[in-house]
Parts: sequence; structure tokens; C-alpha cells
Amino acid sequence: MVAKSFLRWIRHPSFWFVVQGVVLTIFLVATSQLYPHATPDTLSYQRFPLGSLHAAFEHSRTCGYPIFLRVAGSLANHSAAVPSCQLVIHFGAVCVFYLGVCRLLDSRWLAFAAASPLLYSNIVFGYVNNLIADSLGSSLSVATVGILLWVISGNRSVWLWFALSAACFATYQVRPAYLFLVFLLPILGSGLYWMHAREVPRGGTEIRWLGSKLVGCGLLPLLTYCAVRWWVMGHFALVSFGGNNFVGTVGVFLTPAMVSELPPDLQPLAETALETRKQAVARHPEYSAEPTLQYMEIENRFDFNTWTVFVPSAKRVYGDDQPRVNAELRRLAVAIIVSRPGYYVAWLGKAA
Repeated sequence: MVAKSFLRWIRHPSFWFVVQGVVLTIFLVATSQLYPHATPDTLSYQRFPLGSLHAAFEHSRTCGYPIFLRVAGSLANHSAAVPSCQLVIHFGAVCVFYLGVCRLLDSRWLAFAAASPLLYSNIVFGYVNNLIADSLGSSLSVATVGILLWVISGNRSVWLWFALSAACFATYQVRPAYLFLVFLLPILGSGLYWMHAREVPRGGTEIRWLGSKLVGCGLLPLLTYCAVRWWVMGHFALVSFGGNNFVGTVGVFLTPAMVSELPPDLQPLAETALETRKQAVARHPEYSAEPTLQYMEIENRFDFNTWTVFVPSAKRVYGDDQPRVNAELRRLAVAIIVSRPGYYVAWLGKAA
């Protein structure tokens, strides 16, 4: 009886999901990839002001990952439990995706084949132990798409719609780079529903209705959040951070000869950044102050340019006013591109 039950169990894809999870965990433990690793971004999450709504809205980070870090970090000393929590959430997210594909295709083994590769996502091996939002954001995005597949398959309960909206909201609150999910949900959802139910009578009407609900599902929480943030601090956006990222990439093109070509009110910021970079390169000779079009070199200098050069420079010029720092850095990045558009086009081509 036990042997028969075991044979039935090993014929089920869930068994092989568990096996893969165990093997992956053993590998990560054996290669010391479940020990917490702080990065230059970690402090900005750890010091997030959860006790003040105004300060939280003014911060350069959204609240999702700081809350997770506070909860997971409390489970063990020195955030030792964070990588394991991120790995467990990753497994859970892939399971949600698997269930969504099961519902959509009505085939457990096809769903298993679709979901299994996600277990070995490169972001797991590279970031699951890092105390930054990359791993958790990726996992939540997988779960969001899994719930979307569940919705498309025909289960339209209120709770499932709520779960989809909450998952999307949580994903970009953890990592704002996933804000594109707000636009992906209606596009991907409508397209997949059309492929899944093309022969349903009045399919066009149903697709438009589904698409409209998916638009509201992603957009309404975002607009509500931005409106509250605008009411509290006068800035209508998800977070004051895009300028930091932008100049971290294109700031590598800035040279002393370009300063006179920039708008006069941005020239003090550019001059301060050039001086800061010169001093920082003297302390960190592994970096260079020379402009480059080498893609990987631009990538390697990103954190250095962002956190060691441009953000400190902007704070010296404008004070500790994060919304203004972010806005002026965005303006500087745009001005650099206007001054040297060919550099940015070359970077875009290599990035593509």
C-alpha cells in the first residue's frame, strides 16, 4: 500500500517540484549563498523611516522592501534569515505561477515544464543572499503573472482580483522597476485571453471588459498611492528616485568640456560632480573618470557614479531635499544626453 502511494506520488509534478526545491536549497547552502550580503544600497533600506509617513514618502526608496527587511531581519541576528526567507518566497511564487499555468492549459506536466526553469532564475544565484530588493521583487513579479494566468483561465472571484491587484502593488512597492506590470497586466492578460478563448461567443466584448478591469486593477492602487503622496508632500509620483538611476548611467559621459554646454542653473551641480568624481577616483583607483562607451564598464561604474559621485554632489548643492535632489539629477541626465546624444544612442543599442 505504501509502495503504491509512493508510486502515485512520484508521478505527480508536485513531487518533482519539491525535489528541485530541496536540491536547489542544498546547492545554495553548500556554496555559501544563503549568508546575508550587504551592498551599497542596503543601508538605504535599513534606515528607511517607517515611523513617519512624511519622511517615508520623501525617502528615495519605497516602503515594500524595508518592511520585509524589518520583519525577516527580526527572525535572526544580523539579518541571517533574510536570504532563506527570500528563497522560500521565490519557491512560493514559482508554485503560484505553476498553478496559474495549470488552470490556463489544464495540464500539470505542461505547467511543470513552463514553471521549473523559473526556479533556476539567474537572479536567484546572483541576488538571493543580497540585502536588497532585487530577489524579492523578481519573485513577486512571477507570482503576479501567475495570478494573472489564474484570472485569465476563468476564475474571476473578487478575492482573486484583489490578490492580483495587491500582488502588483506589492511588487513595485518592493522594487519600483516593476512599475511596468501596471501596463503589462492588461496587454498580456487581454492577449492571452484572446488566445485561450477565441471561440467564446462575443469574445471581443469580453476581452475589452477583461482588459478594462485589468487596467483598473493595476492603475487605481497606483494613482491612489501617488495622490496620497502628493497630498502629504506635494509630489505626484511613486518615489523620488528615477533621477538617481538615470544619472548613474549617463553621468559617465560628463566631462569638464561639457559643463559650459549645460543650462546655467545645472552647471554648479555638474562642476561639483566632476570634482567629487576626481576625488573619489583618487581614493578608488579601480574606477576611472574618463568617459567610456564600453557597456560593461558603464554597468560596473553604476553604483560608484550614483552613490559616490552624483547623489552626494547633489546633496552638497541642494541640501538633504530628496525630491529636489532626484529632480535635479534627472534634469542633469537629460542635459547630458542633449549635449551628447550619440553616446546615449550607442548605450541604448548595446543595452538592447
